[in-house]
Amino acid sequence: MSCTASTNCEAVGSTDGAALIERYSSGTWSQQTAATPPAGTVSSALDGVGCSASNACTAVGNYDDGSSTWALAERWTTAWALQTFPRPSGAQSSQLSGVACVTSTYCLAVGGYVDRSGVQQPLAATWNGTSWALQTVPLVSGSTGTALSGVTCASTTSCEVVGSYLDRTNTPFPTAAAYNGVSTWTLQSVPTPRGASATFISGLSCTSASACTAVGYATNATSVFAVAERWNGTGWAEQTLASAPAGSTGSALIGVSCTTSTTCNAVGYYIDSAGKQRSYSQTWTPWTVVSTPNPSVFDAAAVNGISCTSSTACISVGYFYDTSFSLLHPLAQRYS
Repeated sequence: MSCTASTNCEAVGSTDGAALIERYSSGTWSQQTAATPPAGTVSSALDGVGCSASNACTAVGNYDDGSSTWALAERWTTAWALQTFPRPSGAQSSQLSGVACVTSTYCLAVGGYVDRSGVQQPLAATWNGTSWALQTVPLVSGSTGTALSGVTCASTTSCEVVGSYLDRTNTPFPTAAAYNGVSTWTLQSVPTPRGASATFISGLSCTSASACTAVGYATNATSVFAVAERWNGTGWAEQTLASAPAGSTGSALIGVSCTTSTTCNAVGYYIDSAGKQRSYSQTWTPWTVVSTPNPSVFDAAAVNGISCTSSTACISVGYFYDTSFSLLHPLAQRYS
């Protein structure tokens, strides 16, 4: 989800095994025609989009060629066009989960790939207006697998990425790294949330090199619970989230958008007392649960992307499952 103005947004996903792109303009959503995927594609999906202007957007995800899954990138100016995305040497598969674009000639996309030994490795590449170039992301010492899930750039010389890595016991932990936009990556230590046995970071938003918020979820022996981490320029620290709605048996935050160093909105889902998944939102500072609407007929709903152009102008997107027709439908919400 990416908005360049409160009345201009792009959202991406998939439908019936094909990439889906929707544009929000002046109060109306309309479907756009995604680029034709590579020849032989069996299915495709888009997982992230970044816009530097209303006529300069990049969407990323993956496509299945029938034998493996590969990173997919396409670019919007007046129509969506397929881009050539490089494959790491020896890669058996690859996928992209997020992209941040500062200008029409600078984007950073992230995800993961499986190397020739079958190990998950972080994937990152920069766009210079003409082509994509692979980047080498530092690894946590002793890690047995790493994938990147979130990226944001405050400028062309200040980018941040987050994800998860596996230790020697294959337990996932959060990880982050800063990139100066040219050549230098700096690995950062992210604390494991209290009481967590496994942690997954999925969303990230930065307003400067010293103000970032990452969200996700963690698990313990009995439940899943939402987590948030904060970068202040020198270190990451766990934040205290508001309690999920009364009766909740679990929660997760998936996307986050910050408009100032002290103003963020995060979205995801929680599980109610009846075991039904409901859309969920918190705003900061401090973290406070925001009442989030759900469709009247549904078995499950979640919001997984959000973009804010001010503290009171946000669009979030996700899905809900319609019990009447047993179908998944796109879901969009406006916060004001």
